[in-house]
Amino acid sequence: MEKIAHKFVQVNGVKLHVAEIGTESSPTVVFLHGFPEIWYSWRHQMIAVAEAGYRAIAPDCRGYGLSDPPPETEKFGFSDLIDDLLAILDYLGIDKVSIITKDSGTRPGNHFALLHPTRVTSVISLGVPHRPFGDTSYLKEMPEGFYVNRWREPGRAEADFGRLDAKTVVRNIYILFSRSEIPITSGGQQRDDNQLIKVESQDQELLKNGMMVLDDDFFQMIGRMMGDDGFLPKDGKNCGEIMDIVEPSTPLLSWFTEQDLSAYGALYEKSGFLNPLKVPYRSMEEEDNIVDQVIKIPMLLIVGGKDYFLKFPGVEDLIKSEEVKRFSPNLEIEWIPEGSHFVQEQFPDRVNSLILAFLRNHN
Repeated sequence: MEKIAHKFVQVNGVKLHVAEIGTESSPTVVFLHGFPEIWYSWRHQMIAVAEAGYRAIAPDCRGYGLSDPPPETEKFGFSDLIDDLLAILDYLGIDKVSIITKDSGTRPGNHFALLHPTRVTSVISLGVPHRPFGDTSYLKEMPEGFYVNRWREPGRAEADFGRLDAKTVVRNIYILFSRSEIPITSGGQQRDDNQLIKVESQDQELLKNGMMVLDDDFFQMIGRMMGDDGFLPKDGKNCGEIMDIVEPSTPLLSWFTEQDLSAYGALYEKSGFLNPLKVPYRSMEEEDNIVDQVIKIPMLLIVGGKDYFLKFPGVEDLIKSEEVKRFSPNLEIEWIPEGSHFVQEQFPDRVNSLILAFLRNHN
C-alpha cells in the first residue's frame, strides 16, 4: 500500500483525488469504483498490474473519498463522471487506457468507451454486463423494501444512515452486499413497546410543523417513523430500515479487515453519503443520448457466482445467454463460483490473474 502514490488534479471546477502506481511510460489501466467503494477497493489490483508493467490509476469519483463534492448535488449525474475521467486523462497526458469497472462505475466506464472510442483499448467489468442504461422499470417488480427503492427516496437513507457512524454504515453495507440474497427489508415489523419512546405532544407538533414548513428530508423521514400515537422507535430500531437488517453482533467478513474498514470509514466520514446516494441511485433515469450502444473493443466480464446482483430481474439469464453479446460482441466471460459482489477484494489473486491474462491478450 505504501507504494501507491496520491495526487490531486483540478479539473471541471473540482479537485479530484487520484491514487496511482507504476511508471508514466507504461500502458495505463484506469479503475472506476462503485458504491460504497472508493479508490481503495482496487488496492490489490493496482499493485498487481503495476508489478506486471502497467501504470494503474484509480480516482475517487467527485463526491466520494478525498475528492471534492460537486458544486450542486441536485445537478450531479453520471455525465460528470465521464467528463471528469476525460479531464483527468488529459491533465495527466494519457492518450489511451484500458478501463476496469465495478458496480455503478460500469456505467461511466462503458459510456466513456462509447463516447471516446479512440481513447480506450479494452474494458473489464466486474459483475455488470454491458447494455443500455437508464431503464428503471424493474424497480416496479421489486418490493418497497428493496434497498434501491429505499435509497432512491430523498431523505430515507440519510435518516437511516444518520443513526450510525460512517464506519458502521460501510460495515453494514459490505456485509449486506456480500450475501447472495438481495437486501430487502420487510418494512413493517411487529410493534414492541419496550423498543419505543414517547414523543411529547408539543414536540409532536414541532416535528409535524417542521415537516410541513421546512420541507426538510430529515423531518419527513422522522415523521414517517413516528406513529399516529406519537411513538418513535428507540435509536430508529425496529423501523424496518435497511441498516436494521444487519445485527450489530454480525462478524466482519474474513477478507475485509478492521484496517480496511477504518480506511473506508474515515473517507466516508469526510465525504458523507449524500453525493454517493445521488450517483448512482438517484440518477438512474439520466439520459445518455448515445445512439449506438455497441462497444466493439474487447471486453471481459468477471462474475462472482454468489453476487446478489445475479438475482436482479433477468440479470443471470442475460449473462448466461448469447443476448449478453448484443451490445458487446467481443465479450469474454469468466466466473468465480464462490465470488460475492466484492469479488476483487474477496479473491484478489484470482481476479488479478484474469485481468492480467486479458490485458496481455488485448494490449
